[in-house]
Amino acid sequence: MKKLKRIGTVLLSAILGVFGVGAMSACNEKVAPDGETTLDIMILNKGFGTDWLYALKDAFEEKNPGITITVKPEYSESTLDTAIGAGLEYNRYDLFFGGSVMNSQIEGQLKGNTDYFEDLAEVYEAVPEGETRPIGEKFTTRLKDAYTFYEDGEERYFTMPWVLNVNGLLCNNEAVVKVLGENWHETYPCRTTDELIEFCTALSGKLSAFVHCADKQFYHFMYETWWAQYEGLEGIENFYSGLAYDELEGKYVTSTAIFEQPGRLAAMKVMERLFNPVNGFSMEESSGFTWNQAQMNFMAGNSAMFSNGDWNNIEMGKSFPDSDIRFIKMPIVSELGAKLGITETELRTAIDYADALSDGESPAAPTMQSTQGLSSEEVLQAVCKARQVAHTTSQYFSAYVASYGLGKELAKDFLIFMASDEGQKIFADATGGLTMPYSYDLESDSEGYAKYSEFAKSRWNIVKNADYFYYHFELPLGGAGLLPFEAVKLAPIEVLMSRKNDPYTAQEIVDEDINYYGIPQRWTNLLRKAGLA
Repeated sequence: MKKLKRIGTVLLSAILGVFGVGAMSACNEKVAPDGETTLDIMILNKGFGTDWLYALKDAFEEKNPGITITVKPEYSESTLDTAIGAGLEYNRYDLFFGGSVMNSQIEGQLKGNTDYFEDLAEVYEAVPEGETRPIGEKFTTRLKDAYTFYEDGEERYFTMPWVLNVNGLLCNNEAVVKVLGENWHETYPCRTTDELIEFCTALSGKLSAFVHCADKQFYHFMYETWWAQYEGLEGIENFYSGLAYDELEGKYVTSTAIFEQPGRLAAMKVMERLFNPVNGFSMEESSGFTWNQAQMNFMAGNSAMFSNGDWNNIEMGKSFPDSDIRFIKMPIVSELGAKLGITETELRTAIDYADALSDGESPAAPTMQSTQGLSSEEVLQAVCKARQVAHTTSQYFSAYVASYGLGKELAKDFLIFMASDEGQKIFADATGGLTMPYSYDLESDSEGYAKYSEFAKSRWNIVKNADYFYYHFELPLGGAGLLPFEAVKLAPIEVLMSRKNDPYTAQEIVDEDINYYGIPQRWTNLLRKAGLA
């Protein structure tokens, strides 16, 4: 068998995740495991589909004569979550491509409770054939942190992402063109949230700007991005670490002041303007829609925009094969301009500068007149960083290997191939232009890039220079289950704000957390769960 090039030594098998008797019930019949020349894969078959995996399977088998790969699609996250805990006697699968965060199970393994997950350190250290960098160095840096565990101060790896998921604001371009003409994006460029409001206003009476639903929340992709733009990604990490800056002590301290970050209110003020029923930007029937109804209305052209992930076109491809859906690069929250001491006009100019840099141009730096004492360079740097923020839930889409699997060495070789440039190109072609977080340049194959849809290209325009907001389950409060906003326990924010009678305001949404954790016992309990008290 042709082996893929690796560096480093093989570390001990990983250990951990707590799976009880219930895990075995999902696989209640004994199975006869295959041998070392067979790789058995289980995959969650939802939004991203499975075509990419079969394409990688075919390529891997061609490179490795004598190897057989089987693929078992599943439609429930819980099936994959529990299968690995069934052990060799009840589970034949070696490699899993799941849709759940596995942190708690792996933390349990690190405490010595189980030994189900294979250590993937040698995969992270492997240099794919014909390349010069190990996979761990190809990894999108900040996102890599979400997959890093620690044991006695040493980094450990048991999972890795199989897609670089991007979430944000989708636009039905065909529907908007019918109302505002071919060049609408020039008149309404949506660089800032104030411009987004202008766009929504222009659509009023002609086409609903948004459609949402009551049974699932997806507009959090937007307000969490605005929060991160305002506070910086470091501010989001502080939130999930429970740290707020104390002016008197001159340092960061553990404090409920994390809920008073001004970026949280700034983000919610935009949501209030977009979804308050007085403005009527969202379809009036939205709060009675199911998720499927909302998505179908958007795809059918009954709304201009919809908040969703980059799986949208794969998921909707059969029903709407000729759709013209595109990503709108997330507008920058206009309140950032006030924070930086510049006008809305200056903010738009600064965004143009940031976009030109992102496109590989060498624009002249505009002069910013900050009333906050910041230099032009400092203002432009802050705007460029905000423009790079994108929302991802990639840590949900993780691959992991059964430590007891007879095909585990093949599984690791397959993951190395998957993360190679060759494997990533296969993935991109099979998904219509989606990517993985291993530094693959979608435009490196100009002929192939030209064949991708406008949807894929608009997504790539976000991804190519992005830095990511994600839920920090690896940080103390994130691991303890802290929600970004407590109010979502009542209903999606967009539903609360669009109520005809007594809609929630931005301040009320923010106050939910301040008041909830203002009860000392609740804050103490959270800190204890996080290991901080």
